[in-house]
Amino acid sequence: MSDKPFSTSKTIVLREDSLLKTDFVPTPFIATEQRIFEDSIVIKIGSSKINNLNQRLYFSINNGLWKDYTNPFKIHETSAVAVKASRFPDVSDIAHNVKIAPYYSPIVQSLFSKRDPNVSLTLETEYANQYSASGPNTLIDGVRGGTDFRTGDWQGFYGENVIAEVRFEQPKNIRYIGASCIRDLKSWIFFPSKIKISYSINGIDFITIPDVDIPEVQSDDYEPKIARFMTILKKEAAVKAIRFEVVNPGVCPEWHLGSGYDTWLFLDEFLFESESNRRLHQRD
Repeated sequence: MSDKPFSTSKTIVLREDSLLKTDFVPTPFIATEQRIFEDSIVIKIGSSKINNLNQRLYFSINNGLWKDYTNPFKIHETSAVAVKASRFPDVSDIAHNVKIAPYYSPIVQSLFSKRDPNVSLTLETEYANQYSASGPNTLIDGVRGGTDFRTGDWQGFYGENVIAEVRFEQPKNIRYIGASCIRDLKSWIFFPSKIKISYSINGIDFITIPDVDIPEVQSDDYEPKIARFMTILKKEAAVKAIRFEVVNPGVCPEWHLGSGYDTWLFLDEFLFESESNRRLHQRD
């Protein structure tokens, strides 16, 4: 607060748009909050309305051509949707006879995933309400999280092992199995100590494979980090179900600010890939 009293004897009205940089364009947003769909989903785009800024909105699907956005549109397959806005500068900002080019906003992009009806998830561990991501199917939706656990793509579990079973309506060829996790020590988020995995060919009898062991964290590992912890089967198999137990590492260690308190686990995806899918992802 100011150390001088605020006078109300004179009223000064500042036009909002007069305070903006001449090349300012409000960043549009994707108003559709749901990002996992069964058959199709309607995409809506919005933008902040600022006086005297005549904007145009555009969208692009899977890095394709930019198109004018005039009405909500529908997508039927997993797609990356990007949006941006433009406006032309005020005439007063342009020298006489100079060719006018539009100003553009930053680009915003979101991934919308069509859920694979062949895959289902039973999650026995309850996730934290404030870190629910997209809900019950988050860990099989194909949406990967970034290095900020608060962006809505990560699912958080406090002080517990994450126990789950993934089942396939039709057997799925699998060679690699694992989970994707994030570590952010400043927020008490640790990697698991290990991941226990078993799989079933017939959906009834399960084969236990060696644990995925994860090294203990060091006191200088404070930068956020994402890791895929994977194991490989001796040979590719047609799998009907997979059981996971992602083991919480226990309480925060003595050198940590939260020493003695429970730790968080954050996951964005259970992973199960065939040899061919693995090669495709490596090319990407």
